[in-house]
Amino acid sequence: MALGAVLAGCGGGADTAEGPLSSEELQGRWWTWASTEPAATNPVADKDGSACGRNQPEDV
Repeated sequence: MALGAVLAGCGGGADTAEGPLSSEELQGRWWTWASTEPAATNPVADKDGSACGRNQPEDV
């Protein structure tokens, strides 16, 4: 069985005081945040996008 994920944006940019985040930095921060969310509101399993920004850091 194959599992897939659709990553859809629901927020703004990813700038820090030092400037824009690199793709690698942004991905790392996103996965760190996503891995801390409980199953019921996890953005990886969020089918309709209703929880995609829950507790998401502003720079992610």
